[in-house]
Amino acid sequence: MGNKLAVLLMHGILNNDEQDFAETGVRLLKSAFSSASGVDADKALVIRPAPWGRVSQPYEDRLLKRLGGERGKWFYDWLNRAADSIDAGSVTALAKAGLSTLARTVPGGPVLHYPALRWILDQYVGDMVAYQITPSGRELYDGVHAVVAQTLSGLAAEAGAEAPLFVLAHSVGTVISSDFFYDRQRDAGLDGDTARAQAATPLERGETLASFCTMGSVIALFTLRFSDDELDRPVLVPDPRLAHYHPGVRGGWTNIYDPDDVFASALSTLGECYAKAVVDERTSVGPPLLNATPLCHLGYWNDRAIMTSIGQAMAHAWREQGRR
Repeated sequence: MGNKLAVLLMHGILNNDEQDFAETGVRLLKSAFSSASGVDADKALVIRPAPWGRVSQPYEDRLLKRLGGERGKWFYDWLNRAADSIDAGSVTALAKAGLSTLARTVPGGPVLHYPALRWILDQYVGDMVAYQITPSGRELYDGVHAVVAQTLSGLAAEAGAEAPLFVLAHSVGTVISSDFFYDRQRDAGLDGDTARAQAATPLERGETLASFCTMGSVIALFTLRFSDDELDRPVLVPDPRLAHYHPGVRGGWTNIYDPDDVFASALSTLGECYAKAVVDERTSVGPPLLNATPLCHLGYWNDRAIMTSIGQAMAHAWREQGRR
C-alpha cells in the first residue's frame, strides 16, 4: 500500500478544454477519497484531463464561420464563457445558456436562426461527426487518440508505470475512451487479432485499466456504426492483465445516466456482452428545475453523490492494490 492511483478525465459536450473543466468534481472526489482512506488525496492520486477537444475545435469553428460569417462572433464567445461557468457549477450560467436556445434571432448576433442551438449542435454533433474514421482518412480520430496517449504518458511518469488506472468520462468522451482502450486491447490480441505495436509502459498500454466510469454516455448512439457481431465486443474492464500487477484490485465498468438526459442511456441493454460488461446506475443530476430537463446532461461532473461514490471506490482500490 502507498502507491499512487492514476486518474484520467475525459471531457464531453461544451467543454472548452481548459485544464479545470472538472475542477468542482475533482475537489469533491478528493474530499471523498481522503475521508474514506485517511490519506491526503494529493499524495495518493494523480489526476490529469485529456484535452482532446483542441483537435476538433478548429474544424467546428471553421464551420460556424462558413455558415454564419464573422458577424455575431461575440455571441459565440459569450457561449464559450458560459460553458466555462457551467463547468464550474454555475446554475445561473446554465439557466441563461438554456434560455438562449429559445431565441430565434439575436440582435447583432449571427445571421443564423436559433444561433445558440446551432452552436450546441456544432460543438456536440460536430464532435461526433468529426471523430469518425472516413474512407479518405482517420487523421482526426488518430489526433484525438494521440492526446489521450500523451496524457497517459504523463500519468505513467508521475503515478508510476504500473499504477492502477481509473477513467472518468462524460458524453462523447465516453466513446473516445472506449475506443481508445478497445484499440489497445485489440493491439495486444485480447480480442483474437494479431498483436501490434505496444506503448512504452503497462499503464500506457491499458494493462492497468481498473475502473471505467461513464457519465451521460452516448455510446449507444455510436453502436449504429457496428454490425451485431461487432457490437458484441465491448472494451474489457478491468483489463484482464490488471491482475498481473494488482491482483487485489477489483474494478469494473459503471455507467451513470439520468433518464432525463436525452443524450444518455443505459448500456447493459445493448446486448448480452454489454449486460455482462457494464453495471448501469440510474440517477438524477443537475440543479433544481433544470434537473428534470435535457440540460441535466451538463450536471454530472458537479454532482456530489457521483463524485463521492467514485472517490470512495478509489480509496478502496488504493487500500487493496498491495494485497494478493
